[in-house]
Amino acid sequence: MAMAFNSSSGGKECQEKLYLGPPNLKKHKVLPKDVAANLRKEYISPSLSVHYSKVGALDIVYGKGAYLYDEKDQPYLDCINNVTQVGHCHARIVKAFASQVSTLSCDHYTNSDLREKYTTHLLSHFPKSFGYVFYTNSGTEANDLALHIAECVTGHTEVIALEGAYHGHSKHLIGLSTYKLRQQNKESSSRVNPHAWVAPVPDNFRGIHKGEGAGQMYADEIEGIITKAQDQGKQVASFIAEAFLGCAGQVQLPEGYLKASFGYVRKAGGLCIIDEVQTGFGRAGDYFWLHESQGVVPDMVTIGKPMGNGHPISAVVTTQEIAERYKKVIGEDAMQLYRGNPVSLAVAEAVLTTIEVEEMQANAKNLGGYVKRKISDMMDRHSCIGDIRGFGLFLGVEIVKDRTSREPDGTLCANIVHKVLLEHHIMIKEDGMENNVIKIKPPLCFSQKDADKLLTALDKVMTGLGV
Repeated sequence: MAMAFNSSSGGKECQEKLYLGPPNLKKHKVLPKDVAANLRKEYISPSLSVHYSKVGALDIVYGKGAYLYDEKDQPYLDCINNVTQVGHCHARIVKAFASQVSTLSCDHYTNSDLREKYTTHLLSHFPKSFGYVFYTNSGTEANDLALHIAECVTGHTEVIALEGAYHGHSKHLIGLSTYKLRQQNKESSSRVNPHAWVAPVPDNFRGIHKGEGAGQMYADEIEGIITKAQDQGKQVASFIAEAFLGCAGQVQLPEGYLKASFGYVRKAGGLCIIDEVQTGFGRAGDYFWLHESQGVVPDMVTIGKPMGNGHPISAVVTTQEIAERYKKVIGEDAMQLYRGNPVSLAVAEAVLTTIEVEEMQANAKNLGGYVKRKISDMMDRHSCIGDIRGFGLFLGVEIVKDRTSREPDGTLCANIVHKVLLEHHIMIKEDGMENNVIKIKPPLCFSQKDADKLLTALDKVMTGLGV
C-alpha cells in the first residue's frame, strides 16, 4: 500500500490555485515566431525534429495545468505530454524546485536526508522485495545502467529486446530501440546492437500472433531466441521490455506474455527489466506501475520522465540481492556528480506527493475509462477506428483503411491529428510502426471538461473527413 503524505497546501484545491498563472510575456521579451524559427534553423541541429512542422511550427512560450500557450496567448489542450505528469507549472513543484535550488543544489559527498526520504517514499509503491534505488538523470541512463547491472550480475552478454521498442538514445540503447532504427535512412551508421536479439512485437491487433493464447505464443518466440543464442555458445543477460509499448503504437501486451517470458529468461540465467519510463507513476489508473497488469515482479524497473515532471531525474529500482551482487563486481566507487542531487530529489518528492494528495491515479482511471468507452462508441460512426486500447490515460486509437483487413492508414491519421490541432487547438500525435496510431497521454490533471473537448474534436474532424 502507498504511504499517505500530507500536503502543506491543505490537500485538494480548485485547479486554478494549483497551477501558476501566465508570465508577463512583454517582460520576458518573447521573440517573434519567424525570428525564433530562423534562429532554430541556423543554430539547432537539423536532426532534432519539430512536432506539427507540416502545419506550421507552434511557438509555445508557457504552460499551465493541461494547457500550453503560444506567443499570442492561444491555449492548446495538451493531450500528448506524459512527461509533465502532474501538469505544467504546478505550484507545489515550482516551490520545491525554487526552495531547494536556493539552499543546496549539489551534494555528492555526504548522505542526504532528501535522498532517504524520497527513496522510502518511492519504495512504498513497490513490493517489499524491491529495496534498492540507483539514481540517474534520464530514462536513457537508467536503461543503460540496468543493462550494465544485468551483464555484471549474470556474467552474460546477450540482450533480448522487442521489435518497435524505444529505450533511449545512447549508442548502446539506439541499437536496442528498433523503432528509432526503422526511422533512420539506409546510410545511417546506427545498427542493431551486436549483442541484441529482437523478438516480435507482441501485438494482438496486427502482429504475427492474435487471439486467445497470443501471449504464450509470443513468449515462445522468446524461448526460441534463447535457444538460438545458446546454440551459438552465447548466454542471455537480460530481457528488456516496456510495460506498454508506446512508440510501437500504444501496444498492449497480451495476457500472460510477461509471466511466460520471464520464466524462460530466468531459467536461462537472465534478468528481467521492465521499462516504466513512460507508463509509471499512476498513469495506468488501475495500476501504479503498468507491469502489474501482467501479474509479474521484474528483477529491475527503470523510471524517468514523469518522475520529475520534466526535471531530469530517473532511477533503476531493484532488489537487495541484485544490488549486492553488482557491488561485488564494480566495488563501491560508482559516483556520478548529479545523480540523486538535492534539487532533483526535492522535485521528485513534490511530484510523488502531488500524485497522491490530488488522487491523480484515480483521475487517470476514471477519465481514461471514460475516454476509452466514448471512442469505442464512436466506432459505430467512424469506420476508420480499428481499435482503441490502453490503460488509464495511456491510450492508443488505431486508424485503418479497412476494419476487416486492418490495413493501417498513416496518411489519414496525420490528417486527423493536424485538423484537431488547427481547428480545435488540441495537441495529439500520430505514432506506431506505421504512424497510424493516435496517442492520447495528457497530464494527469486532465479534467472531464478536457476529455469532452477532445472527444468532440475527434468526432467532428472524422465526420468532416467522411471517415
